[in-house]
Amino acid sequence: MAHNTNGGSINAPASGQTNPYSSPLEPSFLNKEPQDEFVKEVADWIAYVSQGRNDIEIEAKFGVVLDKSTGTRVAPRLGVLVETIVDPREATNMRFESKLSARQHEHLNRMLNDQVTRTVSSSYPHARMAFRHQQTTDDFFSQDSDSKFRVSRDTKTGQVVECIIKKRLGDLHVISPKREVDWRISVNTEEKVDVRSTEGERSDQ
Repeated sequence: MAHNTNGGSINAPASGQTNPYSSPLEPSFLNKEPQDEFVKEVADWIAYVSQGRNDIEIEAKFGVVLDKSTGTRVAPRLGVLVETIVDPREATNMRFESKLSARQHEHLNRMLNDQVTRTVSSSYPHARMAFRHQQTTDDFFSQDSDSKFRVSRDTKTGQVVECIIKKRLGDLHVISPKREVDWRISVNTEEKVDVRSTEGERSDQ
């Protein structure tokens, strides 16, 4: 008598009968892959916020989602057991803090480097990955409540690398109660400009 993973038992088929567990299992009883609601929700939100624009930047950051009132992490007290998307309309009392420990930075950097190394192999059958690690110092100048003008300079040489006006279109917070960090997806517009064409007050650095 065989045992299944739920602690019950499965009677072995009589001699001459076909074992029903020897055939490949369908992805569902409809023989279709179940829809991933999480991925669809993120994709639909990005499409809704971006409205077909072609100057969109989609940015994902690790950190923690905090309660604005208490400064404590939201994930442990929302009553959810798995990674969950927060309805943006219900996130008005939340703020995202992008911070990682040195250990977390090291782990993610090593994972990224390993993946890049794996994908550059000539035998790798899928899309290649590449990244550029550049240290820059950013100066921000206020435009309005939703946009800033950013001047990025190479930290070593002081040479201007990029000047853009960045406008935030929306944020989507994802809480992960089983992990040490949460994450946030941001959709922004980016318009490259000449640094001399914009005036404003410096807000932070």
